[in-house]
Amino acid sequence: MNFRCYLCGDNRSEVIAEKDDIRFGCYGSDKKVLKCINCGLVQLFPQWTEKELDELYAKYWKKEDFKGQKRKVKLSKYLAGIIRKEEVVLEIGCGHGDNIRFLRSRGFRVTGIDKDPSVCDGDTVINSDIRDYELAKKPDLIYAIHLFEHLTDPRNFIAWMIENLSANGRFVLEVPSTDDPLLTLYKNEKFKKFCWYPYHLFFFSKKTAQRLFSGYDGLLNIRLLVTQEYGLLNHLRWLFFGKPGNINFHLPVLDDIYKFVLTKVFGLGDTLVILGNKTGRT
Repeated sequence: MNFRCYLCGDNRSEVIAEKDDIRFGCYGSDKKVLKCINCGLVQLFPQWTEKELDELYAKYWKKEDFKGQKRKVKLSKYLAGIIRKEEVVLEIGCGHGDNIRFLRSRGFRVTGIDKDPSVCDGDTVINSDIRDYELAKKPDLIYAIHLFEHLTDPRNFIAWMIENLSANGRFVLEVPSTDDPLLTLYKNEKFKKFCWYPYHLFFFSKKTAQRLFSGYDGLLNIRLLVTQEYGLLNHLRWLFFGKPGNINFHLPVLDDIYKFVLTKVFGLGDTLVILGNKTGRT
């Protein structure tokens, strides 16, 4: 099978990771992580088939990334500052629905959908694929937290949002970033094996995400933010022990300074937030 970059169509690539360098040994499948020499997009190659993905996700929420791991509650609290109380909001790929419960407790009208029936209760989380989900009303805001990098066809998802958002609807996509300091600044070898995740079909940087969304100029307005979720103690653990941790401890003031230096001085961060809105033009 010949490589062809999803983003620019170029067939030249460099190998970033082999099968054994991908987390879980890529489940024994002969896959690589490749970086396009032309545009820089990093992607899993060859991609999983639809059948293989269904089999992988059937056990997604039961897996352990490391021994003794406990389920982490992931709250993107900044969403509360973006959503307006009167808006209809949809979360796609919401998992256990932690963000939905957090936002509902603050009076927001949020519904979530997820393909995994084991995390769905029919109220907070509805079991559905976006291709099958029937919208009672077009949402004013769609958000997806660590979903976009799992999609086989990101452009198809963007087109779906453009079609299904309200006239001037907005969206928020949060993805892991290849501008992560552990990869780029510290070049931590243990972290490299951890970050190449077989469920991620694409690995975005600010540059490649900008290029992807530039194809929708005139239809969408886009703003990209590089942020840093994990703090100094997490980085020290990786640097000295080469291991992830269960709890993301926060060091008051010190972590704020550390994250400011990483994101504002070096332009690096472990998370990329893509903020967009429809222009109202077709």
